[in-house]
Amino acid sequence: MNFTSVMKCPVCKKTPPNSPVILDCTHVLCESCALQILANSSAVWRVSKDSFKIGECPQCKTLFIEPAMLHMSGRKQLRSPDLDLWRELFTPIKNNH
Repeated sequence: MNFTSVMKCPVCKKTPPNSPVILDCTHVLCESCALQILANSSAVWRVSKDSFKIGECPQCKTLFIEPAMLHMSGRKQLRSPDLDLWRELFTPIKNNH
């Protein structure tokens, strides 16, 4: 069984999500749902000469940007020289207790 067959997009409720993407918080959404969240956002992260729309995970409210989305379909992840900085600043620290 493919593990994506048991996942459900928290936005559109499709099982499995269409063109699933994993956010830094490890939640899975349809790519189109994640991009719609970004399109509807007014928050922007500006760094260097780049700017990225900031979305919020619908399940845990962790912030995300498009270059940080991991595509499960095997499509290459967008790259940004500022991605490491984004993750350092905005990825929540996991509590292992």
